[in-house]
Amino acid sequence: MVSWVHDFYSAYGLEVINSLVNDEPMKESRRFPRVTLCDFDIRQLQNLQRWTVQCVLPINLFNEKIFMFLWFWFVLVAIVTIGNFIFWLWRVVVKRNRMAYIKKFLKVRDELHGEDDKKICRKFADDYLRDDGIFRIKTSS
Repeated sequence: MVSWVHDFYSAYGLEVINSLVNDEPMKESRRFPRVTLCDFDIRQLQNLQRWTVQCVLPINLFNEKIFMFLWFWFVLVAIVTIGNFIFWLWRVVVKRNRMAYIKKFLKVRDELHGEDDKKICRKFADDYLRDDGIFRIKTSS
């Protein structure tokens, strides 16, 4: 992978998937360090001493798991949203779907009897209801 991609949080899930596919152990992330160096001052009898010690950040273990879950959740939501949009677009663009939707309700009520009724149904769906009317019926039912 390109090195600049590793600097972004958006590629973190792809790195996790890559390590799972390649059967690699989960190594420490640069985004969520588990161990770092901490500076602190100790005052003893008017003498200030500066110490640098190694600190463990357990909250980052928790943050990393939450971020991983949210990353996969947002990817799933994005895929479902794109799929729903494509399906909605297909239903709006294809004219045959409008007539089939109205015809379904007429068949349930046993109102379609012959070829003339189907032509009237098509004319009603295409000329009277059009896209807006069909959309309104679909959203209210």
